[in-house]
Amino acid sequence: MDWITWLWEIARAVGWFFANPLTYVIIGTAFWIGSKRVKQERKDFKTRLYPPLYDVLVSIWPGIAYGLLVSILVVVSGLFVPLEVLAAAAVLWILFIVCGLMRFATPAHVLGLSVVAAHVVPLIWNPSGGFWGGIMSSLQEADLRPAFVLTALLVLTEGLLLLRTKRHHTSPYLFKTPRGKWQGAHRLKRVWLLPAFILVPGDALQAIGWWPLFPIEGTGLSLLLFPFAAALRLDIIGSVPQQAVRRIGGKIVLWGLVLGAAAGAAYLVDYPIYIAAAAALLGREWITWSQKRREASSRPIYTVPDRGLRVAGILPYSPAEKMDIKPGEIITRVNGQTVTNENDLYQAIQLNSAYSKIGVIDLNQELRYTQIAVYANEHYLLGLLLVKQE
Repeated sequence: MDWITWLWEIARAVGWFFANPLTYVIIGTAFWIGSKRVKQERKDFKTRLYPPLYDVLVSIWPGIAYGLLVSILVVVSGLFVPLEVLAAAAVLWILFIVCGLMRFATPAHVLGLSVVAAHVVPLIWNPSGGFWGGIMSSLQEADLRPAFVLTALLVLTEGLLLLRTKRHHTSPYLFKTPRGKWQGAHRLKRVWLLPAFILVPGDALQAIGWWPLFPIEGTGLSLLLFPFAAALRLDIIGSVPQQAVRRIGGKIVLWGLVLGAAAGAAYLVDYPIYIAAAAALLGREWITWSQKRREASSRPIYTVPDRGLRVAGILPYSPAEKMDIKPGEIITRVNGQTVTNENDLYQAIQLNSAYSKIGVIDLNQELRYTQIAVYANEHYLLGLLLVKQE
């Protein structure tokens, strides 16, 4: 096995990546999510935080970095996955994403369901001979433990992506309560592209010395660059956005570590791997459900206050961001004037063209004052996105 063989395999794997329809479904969906976000922001606040392309970039670039890490772990260890499992995963990801079922388009859901299907389908449908007969026979003989190891790696990766979420990664929006009052919330809706090199059974790469660490069946392996995905829709009503996203990210990381331990145990203790795959799916679903339940039972933060103006969001790189004003806080006074609506706010800002002193009540109900230069002809560029009064 020489470098030319590896370079040819890498080039062929990249070609298959761009031939995979899932690649374009993920990228196209990320742009569509960005377009919908911009439309909602303009409807609620007459402006937008970022252009639609932003959602594509923050979905792809971090995914490439983490995908490279997964690739190194997979290729160096020689972890190989049955091609039939990857094909089933691609179909499921496309189905869930296109149908808008984002909560199911996670590595735990898709790969867990694929592993379960790889075990169950041949038991209930096993035609003799032909194309499908060959696939079912291959699945019956396949070792599904590497697919479960990969599931654990990608669940861990999904959690790490959420832990690195910045405070401006969520989007504010407004809605009316059953009582007809305006209320704000934050939403994180994203689908990440996680391109990773995966080893599949083939004949291009032969085993040498210690490599691969995992036992293989057949003559060798081939390389495949697969567009894995991780999707999430999270509506945040009663929490600080960044804290809520990182909270669920921490739970997913912990679940990924548990699955990793279970995957390692599968090579020491013989147990039905499809049961562990089903548990991976159910555990990830419980994390989603528990977060939604937590938000539903929490006291809403982004409501219209008794006095002042509630901040629903902050425009990036704006004076408001430089003043460290946060979503959920309340603007009560500006340049010594009490403010009760947006007109009061901007009129008070123009009272002092050198520095505007703003009184802010934080989420702990503590008052602080902050100030910044706001020129008279640019008072509307303060960068505050406010909850409507009526």
